Formats: sequence, C-alpha cells, structure tokens
Amino acid sequence: MAGRRVPAAQSAAEASRTAPPRVDWARSSQLAQAIAAGYGADVCWEAAIVALLLLGRPTGARYVEGFLIPPDTDLPDDALPIAHGWAELADGTILDPHQAAIRGALRGRPEPSYLAVRRYPLEDVLSAHQRRARFPLMYHGWAEPDDPEVLAVRAEA
Repeated sequence: MAGRRVPAAQSAAEASRTAPPRVDWARSSQLAQAIAAGYGADVCWEAAIVALLLLGRPTGARYVEGFLIPPDTDLPDDALPIAHGWAELADGTILDPHQAAIRGALRGRPEPSYLAVRRYPLEDVLSAHQRRARFPLMYHGWAEPDDPEVLAVRAEA
C-alpha cells in the first residue's frame, strides 16, 4: 500500500482512501496511559471504544475493525494478518492505544500496517456492547469470516 500513486483524476475523498493511514502515536500513547490508569481496557477492541469515550465522542470518529500486520513478528504466516480494532478520527487519523502500549514497552518497534474492513459509529458499537455482542463485530454477526469484503482485505494483506 505504501508508495501507491494516486491518479490525478481521483477526487480528494478517493485519494484519502488510497493513502496510507496516519497513526498519531503521541496521542495514542496518552490514551493508553489514561486507559491503564483505571479504565481497564486490556484488548484492542475495548481500548478503541474507551479511547473514543475519553475523547468525548468526537464528531465523525469511528470504531474500526480490520487487520494489523506487524512488520517484526515471530508469528507463522498463517497467523497473519491479525484481527484488530482501533479508533479513527474524522480526518482519517488512527488512534491505537493498544498498539501504543505495546510499542512503548518494545522501544524501536517498526510501525504496523492497518487494513480497515468495517467502520462503525460509536453509538452502534455501544449498543452492540450493551447487548453483549462478541468482538470483533466483523466476525460475530455484523460480518462473517467468509464475507467477501473480509476475504478481500485479508487477501490484500
């Protein structure tokens, strides 16, 4: 995905969909510290939801599920990509307190790649959480593992 050229005929919205996502690691680290200080989110799905709540439910922000591809892993190839959840602001900036905490513990770790499958409004995610939905939602009732969109993103990884 990195280095993909955007043809001049694409609109700004189309170009933003093809550009590699930008992760705000400083803000993600601040959120990771706040979450660790008492909010108890110890998995990526929860951390992403709590991050959006701590930020005051920013307009246009989404809870995102997709895949993470760490560049420095000892995992076997069949374990990659890894299902993952993160927060995304209206401008496309990724906030990932879960990965920020890991990167804080493992200094110098290269940045992972993110591949979004589904973006959900926070209110929908909170409603699903109240109904005790299982996460990731993309595998538990909101999209199936053999969903064509999920398979296409996994294949792209």
